[in-house]
Amino acid sequence: MLKFATTLAEKVIRFKFIEMIDQYVKCLILLILVGASVCFAATPFTPRHPDPVHESWRWRSFPELKGQGLSCLAQDRDGNFLFGTDKGIYRYDGINWRLFPFDEGMVGTQINALSVARDGSVYVGSDRGISRFENGMWERVFPSEGEWNTYDLLEAQDGSLWAGTEWGALRLTAEGTTLYVAAEDTTGIRKMASDAVTFVAVPGRVLPGRPNQRFMVYDVCEAPNGAIWFGDLHGDLIRFTSEDVYQRFDGEIEQGAYPSICVTKDSAVWVVYGDNSKSINRFDGEKWEAFEIGDISRIYHYTSIIESRDGTLWIGGNRLISHKDGVWRISDPKDTVPLPSNRMEFHEAADGALWIMGRGEEAARLDLSESRYQTYEGLIFQCDTTDGAQWFISQDNGVVRYDGQEWMRFGVEDGLMDTPSKLIVTREGVLWAAGSHEHVAATARLDGYRWIMERHSQLSERIDPRAVYEAFDGTLWFAAAVDWWLYDDHNFLGGVVAFDGTNWTHHPFRSITPYAYGIGQSSDGTLWFGGQLVNFDGTRSTQFTGPPEELVNDFIDAIYTTPQGDLWLGSRTYGVFRYDGTDWQQFNYQDGLADNKVRSIFQDRDGAVWVGTAEGLSRFDGRTWFPNALPPGL
Repeated sequence: MLKFATTLAEKVIRFKFIEMIDQYVKCLILLILVGASVCFAATPFTPRHPDPVHESWRWRSFPELKGQGLSCLAQDRDGNFLFGTDKGIYRYDGINWRLFPFDEGMVGTQINALSVARDGSVYVGSDRGISRFENGMWERVFPSEGEWNTYDLLEAQDGSLWAGTEWGALRLTAEGTTLYVAAEDTTGIRKMASDAVTFVAVPGRVLPGRPNQRFMVYDVCEAPNGAIWFGDLHGDLIRFTSEDVYQRFDGEIEQGAYPSICVTKDSAVWVVYGDNSKSINRFDGEKWEAFEIGDISRIYHYTSIIESRDGTLWIGGNRLISHKDGVWRISDPKDTVPLPSNRMEFHEAADGALWIMGRGEEAARLDLSESRYQTYEGLIFQCDTTDGAQWFISQDNGVVRYDGQEWMRFGVEDGLMDTPSKLIVTREGVLWAAGSHEHVAATARLDGYRWIMERHSQLSERIDPRAVYEAFDGTLWFAAAVDWWLYDDHNFLGGVVAFDGTNWTHHPFRSITPYAYGIGQSSDGTLWFGGQLVNFDGTRSTQFTGPPEELVNDFIDAIYTTPQGDLWLGSRTYGVFRYDGTDWQQFNYQDGLADNKVRSIFQDRDGAVWVGTAEGLSRFDGRTWFPNALPPGL
């Protein structure tokens, strides 16, 4: 009886052990399967934006100001741009220019600064002090007469106007005028200024440690916390708070003359100098740090510094420097963009554009916005899928998907060919890729996160990206790229391949066409193949004989069929042709096309037809052609 019980217990233990091993094996298999599926999943992708400075389409120059003695600029409440010149203020409303001449007896002959107040008044800082321009009239603000060299103007957060002058820091409010001045200058300055001015002696301990302790304020900048930073003409920096607390910074950095100060959103203080300087200086609230950018053996002149709303720090002088996310970029005036070459000054416009002017030169506008156009380095847009995702081919031969939130990349590890060149989404929402894999033409269909690839070993070395088309009946057509016959070791037969949803059919070069530069379809169902134009009715192919005769004697480099059934053909020499199933219509340079050499055709959701030519992109709204429909460089 005891032996039987022991045997039964052993069997129970053995059964539970086997059951445990079985569960373990099942879990292991599940983990392997999950791991395999993860290996096939797309990987995160980080898009790169090019340096906007080197995108030519973002730039516009304004030669109207050349030779006018340009010195400063601002923007008024109505969006007009105001340019201070030797002759007066030029106002530009985006279309027209108008000059408002100076009253030299009131304003002077050397304008240094412009500031537009919240009430719309325009203040001018010049060799004669501060004047105001309002309702077409000039008014002397300070001093009432005589000369008072004013270098900089700033409207503070509290609405007061600060001015950096040769005799100190001037503050104008509704209650009156205050001048922060060196104590030893107070007596002499009282004779020059009005009795209505309140004088505040700046402590000697915070003034520059030189025999002449005059408080010459060259630059004024306000920090987010309301502190005012003064840059002395000779390079010393003084921080002033509302509690009348001063702090001088000197000796901690390599100083120069003519400082420019910028306090960024993170409360860091940046300082550059307009005379010989090697470094760009940053104060984090505790210590200073000097950055030497580029060739440290050279001396540079930095005359302006500003932080744009996207967080980029811009520094200008005899070259342009930008800093964002820890990356420094340098551009010299010799680059292929309209950069001024002398003493750059910046202004950020209400629309986010950066205006750059060179003193005595002209002005240029750099469009930094992404509201109209977005550019990505190394990505070529292909199509949108029904879920709203955008699809691209990347420079590293991958396929990239962006769903509005995340970027993902597919590669050979996901079943994709090693060299994709074209993506197409079918009317049923299926995404296909075409290109080459291991030097053989290949297609691939996306199934979830896995690509199912088909190699077409007898077709060609690759599929021409222009010759991928879904016919009216849903059949997909892919054509061989030109010169397939040069690959003797592959036994290619050229032609086209077609997929009807179930089976693949290869039509070698003698069946329809040896290769194609494009595929489309006319409203009667006839297929058209580019290169030397051929049409195919489903049974027999025919070389096109015209009319129009221009299509007989030229190469067709682009074919497009609109959703309405119109067939568009782009020729290499004679422009673009539209066929509505009955009549042909030709459009060329004389009709408004940018050039007669056509490279691509596309119709947008609004029905407009876009034609890419050798001289830019043209747009056709059904009645009129608009050449250069996009800025050059896009």
